[in-house]
Amino acid sequence: MANDDQQSHVPDLESFLQGLYEGSWGSSPEQALGLYQNDPFALISPVTSPTTPVAPSSIYVLGMATEIGVAWQFFKLLGNSTVRVEVRRATQADMSDAVSLGEFQGFFMVDDNNYRKWAASTTRYYQVRTIATSGETNYFSPWVGPIGGTTLPVGSTNTDLQTRMNTFGAAVQGLHLFPLAIPGPTVDLDTNPSHISLVNRVSANSAAGGSGSATSNKVSILIAGEVSSRLSADNALSNAISVLSNQVSALSQAHSALSQDVSARLVSVNNSISVISQAVSVLSQTVSVLSNALSVLSAFDVGVRLFHSLTQTISTGGISVLSFDTERWDTNGFHNATSATQITIPAGQGGKYLIGVATTWDANATGIRVVGIRLNGATFHLLIEANAVSGGATTRLAGAVVMNLIAGDYLEFVVQQTSGAPLATQSASDYTPVFWAQKLEP
Repeated sequence: MANDDQQSHVPDLESFLQGLYEGSWGSSPEQALGLYQNDPFALISPVTSPTTPVAPSSIYVLGMATEIGVAWQFFKLLGNSTVRVEVRRATQADMSDAVSLGEFQGFFMVDDNNYRKWAASTTRYYQVRTIATSGETNYFSPWVGPIGGTTLPVGSTNTDLQTRMNTFGAAVQGLHLFPLAIPGPTVDLDTNPSHISLVNRVSANSAAGGSGSATSNKVSILIAGEVSSRLSADNALSNAISVLSNQVSALSQAHSALSQDVSARLVSVNNSISVISQAVSVLSQTVSVLSNALSVLSAFDVGVRLFHSLTQTISTGGISVLSFDTERWDTNGFHNATSATQITIPAGQGGKYLIGVATTWDANATGIRVVGIRLNGATFHLLIEANAVSGGATTRLAGAVVMNLIAGDYLEFVVQQTSGAPLATQSASDYTPVFWAQKLEP
């Protein structure tokens, strides 16, 4: 609008709504919109003693040239209660300076600043609440909002104003034609059907005082728009459900594949465990066999081997006993320093033994050389005799015999030489002189 003269030729919002509905909806906006107390579609919850009434479910605010329109959607109550909507206005969004604009029984009101009109680009904020009166008592719903609205700016045209009026009129129609059906605690759907269809609503509206022309193109357009919007939403939801179903199917297949893979891996692991278990069993049996073998070998590993680290001079003609100062091994205490010349059978080790001796004489070509094994200082079980080796060489003698011995028996390594003079036995590690006994049975 360029100036006040131009604005004066533009119908205000209330006049616009009056003209919008008088031709096709009834004699007044209130009648056309079903704003009477006996409107069967605004009277939803049949109660006799309301507590907290249902709050308005929607609020719509739109600024015009010098007015601000406020529309809402709410539900009246059947019975002995009176229901209306209170509107309040503020200059701040936090409603800190809110003032009440009064109570209304319709679905909209026009705020013209108490006939003083609003200046261009003026913003105000609005809240609405339901008031139900039963007897002398008022009951209030919570406030809904705030919602702000701003008048047209300086320079706006009549076309801008007409567009806003059309928008607000459509909003008022939509808020009234498609209210939410919220049954009260004792609703009887046979006598007070809150789920009544839109066509029946239009017919009942006509019977309640409308002109009967509510089935005009405007209603059809609103119905078609609402149906189209809901179909689009339904299609979008169906598509979303289809996508989700495909995803669930894919997840199910993936889960099945994973389950099969895990099952196969478990079978493989179980098979591996079985093979390992069998291998461990075989290994355990092998260890047991080896242990038994070692036990057997340990039983056979009973004996002694002696060595003397110095030469020993033997007199000519008589029998002499060699002495031993070194044990190469002695498993069970066959030899000791006290009886250095003897091998004694320990307690519990009686049985068959292989007994052996070996020594080397110094070079001397005269006479004979003898080595032997004597039992318990009396009985000879081995005697080996040989002539001395001529040509300045040493004479070497060795021999062995199997004997059945008992614990306490003792053995001696005896020697003899007839060179006519003392003669020494040589000492060489590991082969002269040596005296040994090895048990042949466990």
